[in-house]
Amino acid sequence: MVQDSDRLNLCAFGAEIILNHLNALEKEIEGVRRAEDIEYIHRMRVASRRLRNALTIFADCFPPKKITIWQNSIRKITRSLGLARDTDVQLELINTILVQVPEKRYRPGIRRLLIRLTQRRQKLQSKVNSALDELEQSKTIPLMRERLEILISQVPEQIGYSHELYLRARQVIIQKLDDMLAYEPYIYDPNRLEELHAMRISAKKLRYTLETFAPLYSNMLKKPVQAARQIQEMLGIIHDCDVWIITLPEFIADEKRRTIRYYGYSQPFNLLLPGIQFFLSNRQETRHQEYRRFLSEWARWKKTALWEKLRQTITHPLTEVTEIYPPASQVSAGAAIPNIGLETMAAPPLPESEDDLFQAKDQ
Repeated sequence: MVQDSDRLNLCAFGAEIILNHLNALEKEIEGVRRAEDIEYIHRMRVASRRLRNALTIFADCFPPKKITIWQNSIRKITRSLGLARDTDVQLELINTILVQVPEKRYRPGIRRLLIRLTQRRQKLQSKVNSALDELEQSKTIPLMRERLEILISQVPEQIGYSHELYLRARQVIIQKLDDMLAYEPYIYDPNRLEELHAMRISAKKLRYTLETFAPLYSNMLKKPVQAARQIQEMLGIIHDCDVWIITLPEFIADEKRRTIRYYGYSQPFNLLLPGIQFFLSNRQETRHQEYRRFLSEWARWKKTALWEKLRQTITHPLTEVTEIYPPASQVSAGAAIPNIGLETMAAPPLPESEDDLFQAKDQ
C-alpha cells in the first residue's frame, strides 16, 4: 500500500506506464486472433514484453501476490506469441529471398522451406488462440486496469517528478546498463553465440527501461535509446542467422528422410538441395556482415563515451539536489534542516543537450 506522497508520485507514474502497455496489448487481441497481418502479433508481443519490464520496475508498488499473478499471466502470452512471431519473421525472409534468388535452380529448395514454415505457422495459431482464451478467462486485464486506475486517481495532478522517482530511474537504468555491459568481453569472439544473444536481451531491457523514464530527462536519453535499439536489432539479426545456420543442416537431413520414405530413394531430393544450400550460404554471409557492423558501431559508441554520458545524465538531477540540500546525516548538530518538500518538488531543469551538461559541470 502506497503511503507518503513522494512514493505515491513514483507509483502513480509507474501505474500510468503499466496501464499504457496494458491497453496496447489488449488493442491487438482481435487482430492476433484473425492472423491476417503479422504486425498484430508483433505489436502484441512487444507490448507484453514492455508490460513485464514495467511490472518488474514498479513491483514494490503492488501486493506481491498480485505481481506474481500478473507476471505469470503475461509471461504465458509472451511465450505463446514468441514462436508464432519468430515463424512469421522467417516466412517474411523466405518470401523475400525467393523473389531475389539469382538462379531458378534455387527456387525448389526455397519453396520447400516456405511450405514447411507455413505448415508450422498454421499449427501455432491454435496455440496462440488458446493462450488468448486463457488470458481473457483469467480476467487479468480488467483486474489490472481497475487497480491501476485506482492508484492513478490518488494523484489528481502531477506537479512534477518526485526525488524518489529520479532515484528509482537511476537505480534501474544503471542496473540494466551494467547487465548489458557485462557481456562486452565476449563480443569480440564471433563464436560466443549464447553471450551475444544474452547481450541482445539485456539491450532490449535497457531500451525499454530508458523509454520508461525518458519523460524525466527531456530529450537527453535519445542517443542511448537509439543505440540500445540498434544493438537489439543487429544482435537480433545475428541470432536469427545463427538459428538458421544451426537448423538448416537438420532440415536437410529431415527432408532427405521424407523423400526416401515417400519415393523409396533419395534422388528427388537433389532438386531441393541447391536452394537450401544457397540460403544457408546467404545466412552465413549476412551474419558475417552484421557482426562486423555491430563491432564498428560498438567502437563508435565507446569512442564517444556514450554509456559514461548516460550515467552522468541520470545522476545530474540527484547531484543538483544533494549539492543544495545535503542529506540530514551531513548537517551539523543543531543546524536547522530546510523543509524542501521532495515529495512534490520537480527536479531542476536539465540542460538543452548533453554538451551543455558537461560544460555546466566543468564550470
